[in-house]
Amino acid sequence: AVHVYDAITSAAEESGHELVHAGLKALGSLRMEKGYRDYGHDMDNLDTLLEVGLGFTADFEKPGGFIGMEATLAQKAAGG
Repeated sequence: AVHVYDAITSAAEESGHELVHAGLKALGSLRMEKGYRDYGHDMDNLDTLLEVGLGFTADFEKPGGFIGMEATLAQKAAGG
């Protein structure tokens, strides 16, 4: 993984972009500002798309649907 880090930092320097290193704790708190969900902290396998505010990610027009689509549509219709 070090070679990937080196490639990214080199590319940033060459293109004149500044990278800011942030630790795991910083990412943990800043995720709230961006609306990122942390699996295991903000959500887990017992939560639904709608409960965690990710209903916008579901493609209800997808041919063949998706696993859990009927349940998600029922929850949405019930006001969830």
